[in-house]
Amino acid sequence: QGAGDAGDIVIRGPGSTGETVVPASRIVLVDGAAITADAIPEAPQTVIELLGLDPEGLASETIGRAGDIEIAADDLLLDNQARLSTSSTTGDGGNIVLRDLGVLRLRRGNNVGGVFTDGGANQAIGDGGRIFITADLIFAVDQENTDISATAFIGRGGGIKITTQGDPIGIEFRPDRTGLSDITAGSEQGPQGTVDLDVLGFDPTQGSDNLPQEPSAPALIQGCQTGASRD
Repeated sequence: QGAGDAGDIVIRGPGSTGETVVPASRIVLVDGAAITADAIPEAPQTVIELLGLDPEGLASETIGRAGDIEIAADDLLLDNQARLSTSSTTGDGGNIVLRDLGVLRLRRGNNVGGVFTDGGANQAIGDGGRIFITADLIFAVDQENTDISATAFIGRGGGIKITTQGDPIGIEFRPDRTGLSDITAGSEQGPQGTVDLDVLGFDPTQGSDNLPQEPSAPALIQGCQTGASRD
């Protein structure tokens, strides 16, 4: 009774087919916007009261796995509490796949925004989902508390696999969520999940020593004059 899984969401660019993925140019979520495939099977309070249901008994009978989200984009921005979520209050979290990203920017999450696939979020049984991110660069600000989270309460923490060209900026692995920007796959009462960060070694500052310290005016082509007027 009360069981059911959430659906899936796939976002790609024009021209994509079942076997060929064309990344979208830019995806921007701001001011609390969200893309979610959450499983939240609790009945609304108005329905509980109308049908005379027992809220405690109802909570024990509802369960559902979250759906999955897949996004391919050159530039993905989550700003001011915007989020991607495949969490479940009473079941397993879903999967989030962010592929072929040029830049993933995570800003001003304030403990709300970020990328989440949490299981059993309502202090229930359920494993954390899995997050797969392939991006050239991941940028966040440590003090803005924007997380990449695959946690659980009673079940096993999820799994996070990140492949980038350079170390993520302003966000780092921690065993549990904190007041900073975290990458975490912990569990409150169950086994810890896994976080795998694969840095391919590209240094975005490579070659910067050869750049000029001060911009200089372009040299004039020989034979040209400036400031002259024709009579």
